[in-house]
Amino acid sequence: MMNTIIDASDSCVGTITGQGIIRVDGSFEGSVKTKELVVIGGSGQIKGDIDSKDVIIGGKFVGKILARQKTKIEAGARVEGEIKTKILRIEDGAYFEGRCNMISS
Repeated sequence: MMNTIIDASDSCVGTITGQGIIRVDGSFEGSVKTKELVVIGGSGQIKGDIDSKDVIIGGKFVGKILARQKTKIEAGARVEGEIKTKILRIEDGAYFEGRCNMISS
């Protein structure tokens, strides 16, 4: 169940704070914080900071990610910035430029 969705036709600036799943298919600039999952869909773009348990990126992201469990960068996604996570998965065809620090158990 999605708690927050930014549709492909939407563009937002600000701060999103939630408890569940946040999905961005449009454009968002600012900070996103949730206890569960942030999903950036194939058409989605985020410029800013993400603080979450898990992050899945299918679109574009520029900024800093703190994912306490895992980060997945899907094929076709583009990520520029800094990632702190326990598990990092980068699929073939994904682009990542930046720095990654692994969180220990």
